Amino acid sequence: MERFLKALSAIAKSLKSKGSFVQNFSVVFGGKSIIFLIGFLFTPIIARVFDPEAYGTFALYSSIVLNISLAIGMRIPTAFIVIHSEQRFKRVLRSMLAFLVVSTFIISLFFYFFDEFLFERVENKNLVGCWYLIGGGVFLRVITGMFGNWNVREKAFKRSTIVSISESFGTKIGTLSTGLLVGSISNGLIIGEFIGKGLHVLIQLLLFVRKRIYYLIPSFSFRQFTWMMRSYREYPLFLLPSSWLSQVSNSIIIFYLSAIYDVGQVGEYSMAVGLIAIPVMLISYSSQPVLTQKIVELSKGNEPIKNQVLKFFKALVVISFPILVVGMLLGESIVALFLGEGWEVSAQLVSWMIPMVGAQFLATSVNGIFIALKKNRQLLNLNIIKLSILIIVMMIAPYVASNFLELVRLIILGNFVSLIVLILLSFQSKEIHFDRGLISLFLMYLVVTALCYLQIDFFTPQINN
Repeated sequence: MERFLKALSAIAKSLKSKGSFVQNFSVVFGGKSIIFLIGFLFTPIIARVFDPEAYGTFALYSSIVLNISLAIGMRIPTAFIVIHSEQRFKRVLRSMLAFLVVSTFIISLFFYFFDEFLFERVENKNLVGCWYLIGGGVFLRVITGMFGNWNVREKAFKRSTIVSISESFGTKIGTLSTGLLVGSISNGLIIGEFIGKGLHVLIQLLLFVRKRIYYLIPSFSFRQFTWMMRSYREYPLFLLPSSWLSQVSNSIIIFYLSAIYDVGQVGEYSMAVGLIAIPVMLISYSSQPVLTQKIVELSKGNEPIKNQVLKFFKALVVISFPILVVGMLLGESIVALFLGEGWEVSAQLVSWMIPMVGAQFLATSVNGIFIALKKNRQLLNLNIIKLSILIIVMMIAPYVASNFLELVRLIILGNFVSLIVLILLSFQSKEIHFDRGLISLFLMYLVVTALCYLQIDFFTPQINN
């Protein structure tokens, strides 16, 4: 009891300490909690306004935009966090903005001329003729990501939190307004995202960047661009492929399902993935930027990071246990009630995905740690292995599964195995080498996960769809 009280006292002191890890985490976590609450309040309403087809279209759009955005960003904005000189940061920022403007124009032209050819291989044709949505979506994705890294660079976690909350609220209001005004159009969710990200950029410009607005004047200089690429070549050479492979592990499933099944079934899967992403966003995405910035600080001072990482990993594993238990007992029923009629398949898929939330917590954090340590090559190798496992499962699945549910079940299992392999291999790094306490917790997590899958009849043959 005395140790517990001391631990609480230490946490309370850290909360009062300006710029401490605990205080920064509490700010980001508080913001993510508000975003979670916004999503919790709006999602059941929006799910009753838009049908699964609209979610299937949005899933395909998001997969396209995310992959193109990664390629254009080249992960160079991640370097904002580690650049010491303000003048150097400004040069990199202006060069990246120029590259973004040119790239967005080229991407828009490409989809204007070739969209029919590109989408003829998928069941979903709703994005044909929507080249402007893809081009604009790419621009907004990249520039909001740049602002996010700028905020982390300055430890402006409160600023980042305010902007993120505004974007989330703007997206939900914009989506709901679109649905109520014009009905369940296939691109309604995309319009909502445009409104949210547009609000993100506007608030960042008006409230936080005002006195440094000249930083955002694009530098259309080929010499500046080549200097940037030489100086930060490890980001496009190693971190970009690694991040892209990590993203492909998610988007390739959407592309795969879009080529086989109708847009409504893809929408059911997309909704389930979106709901599972909520606890991951709330926990991992709250802590990752703070942990990354803390590791950068420790590395600069040549201080060991092992203890910090071990405590963090143990906390994530412990947090995953109540999520597993609640999901095992009530997951499908809660989601079915939450979404209403027409989303029964999504509710079942969520119950299948819940047990791997803990693995997603750890895998997301591994990416942030390796980026902070500049171990981009090792991270690339880990993500190659992870994606290879998933591709093998996807190649085998059509020969084993007889319907949509059985195929998705195999993909979920393959994704879970790939996450576990990535985590175990990352533990071999000397900076995050695990101890007995973490091993015990991780084994307990795997046992509980296995019990969850047995409880929800995960391995029972599916006869639906």
